[in-house]
Amino acid sequence: MKLGVIVNSQRALENLSNCPLSISIAWELKKFIKAINPEYVSFEELRNQKVLQYGKKVEGSQQWNVLPENNDAFQKDMAELLNKDIDVTIPQFKISDLGNVSLSASDLIMLDYLIIG
Repeated sequence: MKLGVIVNSQRALENLSNCPLSISIAWELKKFIKAINPEYVSFEELRNQKVLQYGKKVEGSQQWNVLPENNDAFQKDMAELLNKDIDVTIPQFKISDLGNVSLSASDLIMLDYLIIG
């Protein structure tokens, strides 16, 4: 699994984990989220370091922005990082086993590696 898939599906995973699920589905989902969370945290730490490296603090704010002249280098670093392979066991859930969960189409698209027809 690529790190980018984990990063891009964080909101959808959170939405799914907040739905009422059977205990067995909730258990498998919780184990999966617990396994990928350190990868996500490491990504955020590195991304923040790169923003500091390639950016400048916004005057009168605590926010940092990547400088336009450094954007290509920042994007290259982020693409390389998001393309990293992550070794994790991915559970597979049948959509019928999820019960009456309410997820958006975009959540389902982001979770297509977990949810099978």
